[in-house]
Amino acid sequence: GLRHEVLVGVRPERLRASRDPQPAAAGMNRLSLVVSQTVYRGANRLVYFSAPGGGATLLAEFPAHDDLAPRPGETLSVQWPVADTLLFAAEAAP
Repeated sequence: GLRHEVLVGVRPERLRASRDPQPAAAGMNRLSLVVSQTVYRGANRLVYFSAPGGGATLLAEFPAHDDLAPRPGETLSVQWPVADTLLFAAEAAP
């Protein structure tokens, strides 16, 4: 079949992260990701993740006041609503 590379995006306010590896709820996407680095930026915290199977790095932005303060090496469950998943052609990515 045809294969196309895409860039997946989600608005930061729609992400939910947890240390609890429960399955995704109905209508939600879920990934288990390993934290590689965190950067505190005042109102928010950038969290860099290692992609499953190596390769690309994933970046998520969480409110700094969130109780979740992940550390490198920690695995988090990241969920977001399927309806809030944005797809872009990889060649059109900035």
